[in-house]
Amino acid sequence: MDRIIGRVLKNRYEILDKIGDGGMALVYRAKDMLLDRSVAIKILRPEFVSDEEFIRKFDKESKAAASLSHPSIVSVYDVGHEEDLRYIVMEFINGPTLKKYIKDHDGFFENREIIRVAKQVARALENAHANHIVHRDIKPHNILMGADGAVKVADFGIARAITSATIINTTDMMGSVHYASPEQSRGGFVDEKSDIYSLGILMYEMAAKRLPFEGESAVAVALKHLKEEAHAPSDFNPALSVGLEGVILKAIQKNPEFRYGSVTEMLNDLDEVLLRPDHIVMIEGGDEDAKTMMIPKIDEELLFNDTRSIENTNPTRFVQRKLAEEVEPEPEVPQKTDKKRLIITVLLALIAAFVFIGAGFMMKNLLEETQPVPVPNVTGLDVDVALQLLEDHSFKGEIGDRIYSRSYAPDEVISQSHEEGALLKPGYTITLTLSLGTELFQVPNLVQKPLAEAEIMIVNAGFKVGSVDEIENDAPEGTVISQSPFAGLSEEKGTAIDLYVSKGKTPGKSIMPKIVGSALESARMTLEQYGISVGEVKYDFSDTFAANLVIAQSIEGGQEVQPEDRVDLVVSKGKDPNSTPEPVEKTLTIPLEFDQEEFEVKVVMVKDGASEIVYQKLHSKAEERVSVTISGTGTVGINIYFNDVLVSSSEEVFN
Repeated sequence: MDRIIGRVLKNRYEILDKIGDGGMALVYRAKDMLLDRSVAIKILRPEFVSDEEFIRKFDKESKAAASLSHPSIVSVYDVGHEEDLRYIVMEFINGPTLKKYIKDHDGFFENREIIRVAKQVARALENAHANHIVHRDIKPHNILMGADGAVKVADFGIARAITSATIINTTDMMGSVHYASPEQSRGGFVDEKSDIYSLGILMYEMAAKRLPFEGESAVAVALKHLKEEAHAPSDFNPALSVGLEGVILKAIQKNPEFRYGSVTEMLNDLDEVLLRPDHIVMIEGGDEDAKTMMIPKIDEELLFNDTRSIENTNPTRFVQRKLAEEVEPEPEVPQKTDKKRLIITVLLALIAAFVFIGAGFMMKNLLEETQPVPVPNVTGLDVDVALQLLEDHSFKGEIGDRIYSRSYAPDEVISQSHEEGALLKPGYTITLTLSLGTELFQVPNLVQKPLAEAEIMIVNAGFKVGSVDEIENDAPEGTVISQSPFAGLSEEKGTAIDLYVSKGKTPGKSIMPKIVGSALESARMTLEQYGISVGEVKYDFSDTFAANLVIAQSIEGGQEVQPEDRVDLVVSKGKDPNSTPEPVEKTLTIPLEFDQEEFEVKVVMVKDGASEIVYQKLHSKAEERVSVTISGTGTVGINIYFNDVLVSSSEEVFN
């Protein structure tokens, strides 16, 4: 059983269950007992905790990330350490990662959905970059999809600390290398443009439902990012718009100079291609005297001459088109002609031609002005983008009502007076209803109020009464002693306000808390808060619990105790230095996935800073897998090398 589950950190965060397992940390769902809410806690793996330089950078970067505040960034609530644990307390998002969202989606995403997700990620990066924080590990695994459609980016600043670590989990490395910029792969200077590249790869994956570069190892994938050109995503998804493909391809340019100068520039283009799907995105590179631009695919029959070239820095196909010029042969002039008659005839012909052409244009314009035009769909768009789109379709836009909405951000179009596809004459006015965002009300202060009065205050403030829990307390019976959400916060109308009400102090009755796994001093403080006395404290060796942690209590947690009861504790002295546990055997199954047909497999066991080669032998890729039996005691690190290239790093416990 996971020894972390059930543990209480800082006398506040109760670990409930594991929800994630990454190369750097384990992620747990926990309950914030002070604020009565769910939180996510990321706990560093033990191999990182022992690295002092890494811990110093980790603390610095985590605190910097905690300073970020943005709707598209997962909030960091707390950073702390307790005995052998280093952890970050974060906002809990009840939804899948973007990686799972992509995997579970049938078929290709619509252009609008790709842009919606990309814009929220880009806005998060824009906020971080403005605060001089580069993410360095943008990938769909680090992006969470809320149930309300919100997109949130996690792990800001943590990747910067991880770069100094000496131990790398190859599973996590393989996940990141698919999205890493060429300069990251070669160990070069990394700045905001590396995040732009990773966002471009993420958008490519959403558009094509596949990654641009695949390989059997992290090294193979990294080399492709450095040397190979990606296929245009429209090769796989023909419905991808020209403009959106241009944004993606500009973001994933191998030379940082040819990418977007900032995330803000990229956001501007995303707004533009949402408005005009065929918008041409300029991608600089190649010949400095001539800029190349991506143009829509053109039927070859329309071309008189078609030449194609691929710029080294540009993965898009570019087409240069020359239109042939037809030269009319000069008519033969009669040697004998009446010049005056000829001039009059030509003038009359020209006048007739001008009259005919003018009449034609007038008729054309008259027809175009009276020809009905379909109304575009502008719901969900920002008001400025919506008005421009209506103007481009020959309509006028006007702003009507502004109402509160939970589903639309402020200034986004909630509805339009005429539905999409309706045929109206050019110049017709379309009225737009705009969102004011979510209506928020201030939570009143209910503490020290009688329960009946507090319930009336909740309803009058636009909220509803949530759960009412009675707690033993010195306050008068029936008095509110705590509330959630707290007073002064702004919350949506109809939010439930939970109340904690005193039922007075009942002498002779308490509930024993669970304190196994807590530090001794922390356990004493917890018991004191519950009014329970500590009896005898014994010390014993433990292979499971670190020194000074409670390993047993004489009265189990949850039991009712009387004032005269005392709880005895057993506290760990750490591992017995004189004990010699019997070695335990384990069998490792190693997949033989490498980019060479024959290679040496080497297994190295690391314990207490000492390394030992426990297996070394040549194998063929055709064998597919090999089983290696090793023996050891306690917790050891297992590193697996193919031809001296580290392909796996893990931790094994021999019990």
